[in-house]
Formats: sequence, structure tokens, C-alpha cells
Amino acid sequence: MFDSLRFSPLKLNRFSTISLALIIFLIIFFSNGGIVSNHLLRFDTNGNVKDRVRNQLLILQTEATRLRITTEEHYALNNKNPRELDLLLATPYYYSASAFDSRVTRFFDSNKCETRVFMTWFSRVDMFGEREFFTVESLLQTNPKACLVILSRTMDSEKGKDILNPLIGLGFHVRAMSPDFGALLKNTPAENWLVELKTGKREPGKIPLAQNLSNLIRLAALYKYGGVYMDTDFIVLKDISGLKNSIGAQSVDLSGKWTRLNNAFLVFEKKHFLLHKFIEDFGLSFDGNIWGYNGPYLVSRVVNGLVETGEEEHNFTVLPPEAFYPVYWNRVAGFFTRPEGSSGAKWARAQARKLNRSSYAVHLWNSQSRRLEIEEGSIVDSLISSHCILSCKNNASNIEGEIAGHHPIAVTVDSSEIAGTAVKISIGEVIQSGLIEEIYRRRNKLRRNCRDDGENPKRRSNLIRADRRGPFKSIGARGSRSGRPSLREEQKSGEKYEHILYIY
Repeated sequence: MFDSLRFSPLKLNRFSTISLALIIFLIIFFSNGGIVSNHLLRFDTNGNVKDRVRNQLLILQTEATRLRITTEEHYALNNKNPRELDLLLATPYYYSASAFDSRVTRFFDSNKCETRVFMTWFSRVDMFGEREFFTVESLLQTNPKACLVILSRTMDSEKGKDILNPLIGLGFHVRAMSPDFGALLKNTPAENWLVELKTGKREPGKIPLAQNLSNLIRLAALYKYGGVYMDTDFIVLKDISGLKNSIGAQSVDLSGKWTRLNNAFLVFEKKHFLLHKFIEDFGLSFDGNIWGYNGPYLVSRVVNGLVETGEEEHNFTVLPPEAFYPVYWNRVAGFFTRPEGSSGAKWARAQARKLNRSSYAVHLWNSQSRRLEIEEGSIVDSLISSHCILSCKNNASNIEGEIAGHHPIAVTVDSSEIAGTAVKISIGEVIQSGLIEEIYRRRNKLRRNCRDDGENPKRRSNLIRADRRGPFKSIGARGSRSGRPSLREEQKSGEKYEHILYIY
């Protein structure tokens, strides 16, 4: 993560420009033009003093014009970490005043989204790794009609597109968009906070600025567009489209009353009064030196204040910890560890089933778990294997391998249920019709049965394969009686195929 942003409120006003110009003039005047190129100073050293002064003034005028830098450039020159400043001023040069809003609105409206989802990513694009990608996968696997916007300047790039294109190619709606902070915070209680930060009137503090910008921008995005915000360290376990105006408790006391809320997963309608309260508190009481003060502590502080003053409006729900935070941050390591013995394995499977029943998503507390390895047979491994799209371990790549640089996806279905049938359907129809959920349901059921029996699920099923970057083609299990050429043979032939999925 970036270091904290630091700069002093130095202003380039007319007085400072004139003073600098005067200094340059005196240096030039008394140095016989030593610092100016000869082709600019064409005068006789014995000539008229007025001509000499006139020439020097022309040079100074040029220098003054060159020194008229913008406020943003001034900050970049005086800031120790310009990259974090870029993050703050990340309004792309190609954005007009309403470009960001038009882009987001068009994306949501054109795709008939069942659920609007936002994430933020303020790190480098190459740091968006397998775990972050799987968070996106699990969201779309459980909510195939959702539309996801990743607010990120780094992901809104060619490299970012390369990361997301495999999912887009499957018909899922996900885009990375550079946020326009000014547009998102316009007419909100935190608009002035941004102005003060840009002009140096407010110190960002010791906490990385990216962290606090993420805390604020998630609130602003939901306030403007409504929908769901989630961090990039979740495993989504079920449909979240039914949630409305909800925030999750991170911890509760013995009586079941919440003691701490968290802002890692938020669900609100646009213009919701509680979002307004959150943004207002951020702008008024911002403290960049205390971890969590503008995040989890903020939402807890605001909701608790509404309760204490009797101003609470019962138009939101505080969900229990099992909804989003079923494991506490200091115990999450146990979710990554493979249990010992058959009894331990049985316990892990039981815990995974319990989570699938009672939780909407599982927060993996990336700050604590990012260095942990996902051990085979662990709870996290079990959850991933049942909510993956492209990251499945038992996928077609284990049989055919990667072909021509493509990364295949395979879903496993019980051949006894659909053997001998062929279904011709486009990927859009697959997603919209709900067929994809049925395929996943059958695959997971088959995997559980085979796992319990100690058999290899590949021997009891056919594989349906979709190339991530190209058309959907099917391959049977090896030795398939379909009579179709293998995918490798099809690619060698150079033939082109329609975007069709065949199921055998």
C-alpha cells in the first residue's frame, strides 16, 4: 500500500512568481548573461543599457510563462509520494465533467442488472491476484445477473482488462472504472473535505491515504447509485439480491447486541439517510492517524449515536456476525489450515456446509491472512471448490491442459442425467435462464458424492468446456462417443465456430 501523502499548503500566487522572476533577472543581469544561451542574448556588451534590459525582460516573460504550473503539478513537485497524489487526483484526462457518471449509469442500465455491486482497488494492477480474482468469481458464480464495477484507476487499463476479460467473455458483467472523486463527492457532506485535502488545508495523516479514500468512496458510490459494496477479500456463498439497507455486525456481546459494526460489506439504496450520516461524519471528524477511525469505527460510532439520541430510523438492518463475518480476524488462520485425521476432515466439511447455509459471505481478513497458504482440505479450500468459475481445481485444464494460451473452464455434471442429449445455447441464455446455476448444483453434488465414495469424479461425468477468450465448445471425457474432434484438433484445423455451448 502506498505511504501516507504529505505536502505543505504552499501556494503559487502572483507575488511568489514576481519574486522568483526578479531573482532570475538579477542573476542574469550581473552574470553577463552566463546562464542564458547566446542566441537569445544578441546585443553588444557596449550597447545601450535599455536594449539590454529589454532583452532580459523578454527572457523573464518566457520564464514566468513556463513557471505557471497547475495546482496538481505543484503538489506533485513538492510531494514525497506523487503516486499517491495521482490516486487522489485520479480524474483521467479523457473524462469530461459528466463522463464518469455516464459511464457507470450506461453500464448498469444496459445490462439489466439484478444487483449493483461496487469494489475498490487502489493498489497496483499486478497486486490484483488470485484471491482478489476469486472474490469476483464467487460473487458472479452465486449472483450471475449482478453487475460489478471495480472503482480503480490501475485496473481501468489494458492489464486490468486482461485480468477481467475471461469473465466478461463468459457473459458476466464486470468492469473496472477510474473513479472521479470530485463527481462522486459533489453535493455530499465530504465535498469540502476533498477540497481541503487538495489545497493542503487538511493533513491526510499517517494511515495510508488509499485506505481512507476507499472508506469514503464506497459510501459515496452507494449514496449516488445504490447497491452493494464489498471488499476484495470475501468469498460470496449465496444470492445477495434480496438484501436491502443492511450492515453487518462484526461482534456481539453475550446478550446478542452488536458491539462493533464493519464497513467491508454494505447494502443500501441510493440517497439513504444512513449513508448521508456516514459521509457527514467522515467530513467533520476525519482523523488520518487512527486505524479504522474513518471505517469500522465510523459506522459503529454513527449508528450508536443515532440509538443514543433517539434519532434512529428503523429503515436499515444490522445483520449478525454470521452473515458476513462468521470468523473473527484473530482466528481466520484456522480456516486456511488442513485439519488432521479423518475426524478433522469431517469437521472441516461440516463447517463449510454450515457456512453455506447461514452466511451470505465470509470475510477472510486479508490483512491477517494474505500470507497464509490455502491448504488442501481446509475450510477455505472447500468453499473455493464449490463457488469457483475459472479457479476450479478439477477443471478441464487437468485433462486437456491450456491450449494456445487460453485458460479453460469446465463444469462437471452427472452424465447419467443428461447423457445422449445435446443442447445448443448461447452463453447469454445460459446465464439468464439459470441453467448455469443448475450445472453448478449438479457438479457440486457429484463432487460431494464422489468425495464421500473415494472415487474420481472425472470418471463418472462428462466435461463441458468453455474457452475463456473464445467461443464455447464442448469436449466429452476422453473416449467420448460423440464423434466430434477434440478441441486441440479443432484449433489445428483453423476453423471458426459460433459462440455456442454444447452439452452432451
